[in-house]
Amino acid sequence: MRSLLLTALCCLALGAGALPAQELYSGVSRDFRFDPTAQPRLVGNVTFQTPAGSQWAIVEAITESPDQDVDLYVRFGQPVERLNDGSIVADFRSETLGGPDEHVFISPTGAPPLQNGLYFVALVIRSLNQEIRLTLKATIPRGGAATTRIISTFDDLNDEGWTRNFPGSGLPGTVTGDPAGNIAVLPEGFLRITDFDGPNRDYAVAPPKFLGNLAGFSDPYFEYDFRQFEGPEPLFPLEIRLLGASAAFQWRGDLPPRQEWVHVHVPLSVGSWKRLEGSASFTQVLANVQRIEVSMDHAPGAEASDLDNFRFSGGPLPPPTGPGGPDYSDFETGVDGWSRNFPASAIPWASFGSENAAVLHGLGGNDSEGFLLLVDGGGRNTDFAVAPEKFIRGLADLDRPWYEFEFRRFEGAFPQFQVKLRMLGNGAVYEWDGIRPREMWDRYRVPIDAQNWVHVQGPKDFDAMLRSVQRLELSMDFSNGFEVAGLDNFRLRTQYTPPVGPALHLDRNAIEVSVASPNDLLPLEDLAITATGAEVDWRAAVEPADADWLSLTGAAGRTPDQTQILIDPERLGPGVHTAEVVVTATLFGVPAVRLPVTLVIGADPRVPVLNPGGAIHAANPAVSLSPGALGSLFGVFLSSEWLTPGLSDGRLPTSAGGVELRLLRTDGSLIAPAPLVFLSPGQINFQTPYEVAGETAVQLELVREGVASNRISVSLADAAPGVFPINADAAAVTDLDGRLISPENPASAGAVLTVYYSGGGVPQPPLASGQAAPAEPLAVPMGPLRADVEGRSAEVLGAALSPGFVGLEQLSLRLPQGLSPGRAVLRITVAGRVSNGVPIWVR
Repeated sequence: MRSLLLTALCCLALGAGALPAQELYSGVSRDFRFDPTAQPRLVGNVTFQTPAGSQWAIVEAITESPDQDVDLYVRFGQPVERLNDGSIVADFRSETLGGPDEHVFISPTGAPPLQNGLYFVALVIRSLNQEIRLTLKATIPRGGAATTRIISTFDDLNDEGWTRNFPGSGLPGTVTGDPAGNIAVLPEGFLRITDFDGPNRDYAVAPPKFLGNLAGFSDPYFEYDFRQFEGPEPLFPLEIRLLGASAAFQWRGDLPPRQEWVHVHVPLSVGSWKRLEGSASFTQVLANVQRIEVSMDHAPGAEASDLDNFRFSGGPLPPPTGPGGPDYSDFETGVDGWSRNFPASAIPWASFGSENAAVLHGLGGNDSEGFLLLVDGGGRNTDFAVAPEKFIRGLADLDRPWYEFEFRRFEGAFPQFQVKLRMLGNGAVYEWDGIRPREMWDRYRVPIDAQNWVHVQGPKDFDAMLRSVQRLELSMDFSNGFEVAGLDNFRLRTQYTPPVGPALHLDRNAIEVSVASPNDLLPLEDLAITATGAEVDWRAAVEPADADWLSLTGAAGRTPDQTQILIDPERLGPGVHTAEVVVTATLFGVPAVRLPVTLVIGADPRVPVLNPGGAIHAANPAVSLSPGALGSLFGVFLSSEWLTPGLSDGRLPTSAGGVELRLLRTDGSLIAPAPLVFLSPGQINFQTPYEVAGETAVQLELVREGVASNRISVSLADAAPGVFPINADAAAVTDLDGRLISPENPASAGAVLTVYYSGGGVPQPPLASGQAAPAEPLAVPMGPLRADVEGRSAEVLGAALSPGFVGLEQLSLRLPQGLSPGRAVLRITVAGRVSNGVPIWVR
């Protein structure tokens, strides 16, 4: 949390304490309660495991009330601890000032990177003299597919919101049970419904946490344990009913055995369900489930049946691939695949809405027959509508893409927030803000580019995010309490041209200042605000709002105008502090303009800083670098611009944009500069020069405009193969037609595949560092070469460096016979070094 408070804590005795000893399981929430404390208190006795194959991990601490403040800490291999000076020893921390929610994101490319093993979780209770209630949750996707789980175990003798089907719901297809039936949680930890021989059939009705959009998952299913405890021989099979979108579908299983527990697995796939009512498709019902009924009455006469461990599970949908293009939702006949942010998604930083909200089809829109009706029942969480895949597929390949849509508000208190779009991908979040919604239809136009979207979480690389967008969210929650809004005519367009009209302009693009000490005084920074097309009333604010070291002498006016920016480092600690001045117009349709402000205390902002452990293999972060392998380097102030140098006379440059990356021996002597593939302020992609052959470890040093960074150590191997992953279900493995092997394009036994990798070592004949591989003669990577699919040896037909590319190798293989259809794991071995395992699909 705030370096100021951490400094103050050096003088406080943080009270010792402990969470109840518990292990967090992926996707399962744990609730905790803490008695009031008179001083900040460190508590920690919770762990979670990251098994082999984990892709990343998110740990969340969510307090019951927004005014309750805690900090979250995570450490690998040993408990989080407090030193005598009051500082907290942890690998990861989330210390949001005054915020109710804390998140820690651990990725393989972070610093420190994700490791396999045991992590320890601890909290510091900041809110004093009040009881604290909070929920801890860890999400740990494995094997390329994160799993979302919603569970009712009844272990705490709580019914968790389960009811029975009396009285009826009024939804099409619902069943009304007997008035005299009974529902209870038994001390043994399961739910029992007793039927006293009434004529109607009794069902258990799932609580709201199981409802909402269940279509936004791969391979979703229900499972539960069932027992007919007492009653006649069963005559009716096990059954589940799904109700939503004015329709109902039924799944039917086998007859349950008498007085024996049976485990039931119910796939949520269209072939397993039968329509009972309505005309909506199964996918439409699954996207907006309003009621789930589980049969508990399987014979005539008196009966008692038990339900336990009811669970919904589903993995995330893979990132969209394939061509994108203009598309639209006019909502004339339905919701067109739109859903909302409930239940929770496994995508990093996805929002999580309230149980009592809905996305419905409304009649009569903005000059149309239908629109999307967004209803917020007033829950605490912020509700968003989630766009279908067609609006996020292939965005990076489109020519100047942009969104256009119409939005209005029908009911609710005065809106406190603006209409917002959130785009998620590559572990990052970017947001676009419009104006506050009005009780009239307004049209919004949103260019999809880095200038109009603000970085919120994760890696700060808009282009990388755009290449792998996983989710698009549209806000539907603008105030506390009940509210209703509408969306119509949502379109993805191309070839965006800025509208001719008023536009705000600032006379500066950025402000970057440095001081040696927080006690240094900084002069006021002048800022001129003008507009083209018309005089415009303007307002300015600082984001984030808690950046109280940044302020303005004037926060509103009319163009042309001027204000001054005050930067006050007094209450800040050493390091880099960033915020933005956001200037908006009161006139609708005028885009906001943003002025980034960077304050560096102690360190010279011109000095590049390399993250410890920040140099990794580009395709396989778990292995060393090797001669010729492609690598990525992470840090700050690495480059003043985003740059892709490209080939010149068939070679990559070793200097670009004033940046040079040097590989040094352990004694500091120069081995060679690295050929540069890509440069940005936070990341450099490079080829490991062949000159490092024979070395087991080197040091990396980056020089930017003549100023050298710190040095970091990197281990080396003769070969370090890494196959390039594409997404959760595909890698850089193609068929003879050049198509990716994927669930939609599985390979047959005996098929010839091409695997693209990096890290094959020094080729023959040798190449100069940075040189593109020739087509004649082909350069051959080190051997021996081997390929395995699910442990079966695959015939290697040949391997070479990919002609025209730098640091890229390709291997041809023939798939072995006898593989089971479906997903399989492929690995290659070069000179005894085994690559990462990547998914392929076999028909």
